[in-house]
Amino acid sequence: MKRGFAIGVSAFLAVVGIVARAAAEDTVKVAVIFALSGEAAQDNSGSYRGTVFGLEQANKHGGLLGKQIEILHIDNKSTKEGSTEAAQKAVDAGVIGILGASWSSHSIELAKVAQAHKTPMITNVSTNPAVTQVGDYIFRACFTDDYQGTVAAQFALDELKARTAVILRDRDEAYSTGLALAFTQYFTSHGGKVLEDAGYTIDEKKDFAGLLSDVKKLAPDVLFLPGHHETAKIMTQAQDIGIESAFLGGDGWVTPGFDEMGGAHIKRAFFTTHWYKESERPESRQFVKAFGDNEYLIAPGALGFDAASLFVDAVRRAGSFDRAKIRDSIAATKGFRGVTGDITIGPSRDPMGKAAVIMLVSEGGKVTFYKQMTTGQSVAGVAPTGSRPAVAAVAP
Repeated sequence: MKRGFAIGVSAFLAVVGIVARAAAEDTVKVAVIFALSGEAAQDNSGSYRGTVFGLEQANKHGGLLGKQIEILHIDNKSTKEGSTEAAQKAVDAGVIGILGASWSSHSIELAKVAQAHKTPMITNVSTNPAVTQVGDYIFRACFTDDYQGTVAAQFALDELKARTAVILRDRDEAYSTGLALAFTQYFTSHGGKVLEDAGYTIDEKKDFAGLLSDVKKLAPDVLFLPGHHETAKIMTQAQDIGIESAFLGGDGWVTPGFDEMGGAHIKRAFFTTHWYKESERPESRQFVKAFGDNEYLIAPGALGFDAASLFVDAVRRAGSFDRAKIRDSIAATKGFRGVTGDITIGPSRDPMGKAAVIMLVSEGGKVTFYKQMTTGQSVAGVAPTGSRPAVAAVAP
């Protein structure tokens, strides 16, 4: 009896092993790496949801080359070290690509590992130019800080009629530092003057009274805030002490944590971003309908969907799971019809010619579209490489 039981168990385990191997052979692994815990988790939630949604939609409509996508959800724990560990975990698992991260400081660390192992990586929203400069396997679906910093400075000069500025930035974050530099370069070279460029750290994000006291004395025309959700607290505290400068920032403001940090109490502010949900672009309307109107329906979520869709399209065009061929296919992308705009990958592995959007935050924290601005090279008339729009999986 015992011998028969042992044989039965062995046979059962053998069958389980065969089934598991067969299941594995029917899937292909793609890593989605964002901060799922720690300080950046709330900021990253829109990017994470949008990226996963894009891959799930691809699975609903055939997957990749006859296989379903096995999504590896990996937490970078909101740290640079965690990002390195997450990327290593992904390449050890044999992924064909990495999607993420959100914060530029995290994506730079992911990129180092992905490049070393020749694994294609697309970040949806990391705007610091250094991310894609890591190597030829690293791409992004968004514009860079050089671009949006220039747009923000143009807007400050031309629309807000600002001639003086103070910058408060997170000096530990590559995104914040890079955006501040780009703003400064354009602003000062076109007649503006930066009165002060002050930094803060993660430990100083609870109270900005000291920094704001200096700002009030300087009375700049514009207070430029190239940070993340903590900028909402800076602006509410600035209002409380009577600072009358115009508030201006970047795409890092667009997170679910912004309101919780005081966004609902801001009276008037402007920020640059990549997309707005009222856009009449057909791909955008289809995405909004499929994704639903929720707290993650923000620019990082739309860019996450675009990054996932771009990767899926590139694999289909490559006709292979070979990572080098996928890399080449991403690099050859022209006129891809994304939710946030047409995407043509340039020689720096960044999208060319994407427009920036200026959003207005008004009384009660209401966020509305203000205007669209474009600088740099246009990609009009470029023949598209993708056979379908990015939202084809949503609306076949």
